Amino acid sequence: MSEIAVFGSINMDLTLSVESFPEPGETVKARDFKRLPGGKGANQAVAAARLGGDVSMFGLVGRGPFADDLKNNLDENEVNTENIETIPGTSGFAVVSVDNHGENQITVVPGANGKIDDGYILKVADIISGFDILLLQLETPLRATIDLLKRLPEKRPEVILDPAPAVHYSALPLDSIDFLTPNESELDILTEAQNIQKGVSNMLDSGLEALVLKQGRNGARYLSSKKECSVEAFEVRAVDSTGAGDAFNGALAVALAEGKEISDAIKFANAGGACAVMGKGAQSSLPTKKDIDELARI
Repeated sequence: MSEIAVFGSINMDLTLSVESFPEPGETVKARDFKRLPGGKGANQAVAAARLGGDVSMFGLVGRGPFADDLKNNLDENEVNTENIETIPGTSGFAVVSVDNHGENQITVVPGANGKIDDGYILKVADIISGFDILLLQLETPLRATIDLLKRLPEKRPEVILDPAPAVHYSALPLDSIDFLTPNESELDILTEAQNIQKGVSNMLDSGLEALVLKQGRNGARYLSSKKECSVEAFEVRAVDSTGAGDAFNGALAVALAEGKEISDAIKFANAGGACAVMGKGAQSSLPTKKDIDELARI
């Protein structure tokens, strides 16, 4: 099995269940509250590890009340945590509201995630260079992610970047990214929504190897200069979409690490995302290989 590195955010999710999201100035009651490990980086690390990936996490936590729980949770999910550093201040956390339809609204407080700097990148770049696949997101400072990519050697890991929260594609080092994996709203931001097809073409012309568009109930599309294909979604009853995109990316990394052809890898990733929406919470709903096999018969 190829080795997978995940560089990114490690958060505690403070999750509220509500009937509907409040309008500006409105107060609503939550049915319940849960404190659950999250962060897009940690979610993707756990997602890949549960599917049998050999995964190491890179990032920062604070010295506040969440840090031990966050690291212990990664350890329990068999994610290597030896390169996670603890710094003064609080760990990152997010306030997540989930409505009756399984849709979510998320507000993120970066905490330690926002303090990843050149010093940490210098410590870990050479280590990350030795991995086969690198999963990235944008909940940590963009400058740190770009710095890391610039420090990787020519023979580098295969890079999968989840552009969330999204930025315009001109801010990203596209020639250092093998797979960019936005959802539809993120693609609007990446391309500024004036002409999405032209925006995608511009990204590919600027050095991006391939784009995998996550379309929820409509499946996923793969677009590159050489090939395009669509992969259907799995029909499931959605309970909570929190973490579904992270499940997709973690599953995609594992499928590529196993050498699956791209359409089969995306089918596997679609199944990972579909399994995740059937449970509540981000990491608590991430599937195992058995879950995916039962849904997808892959």
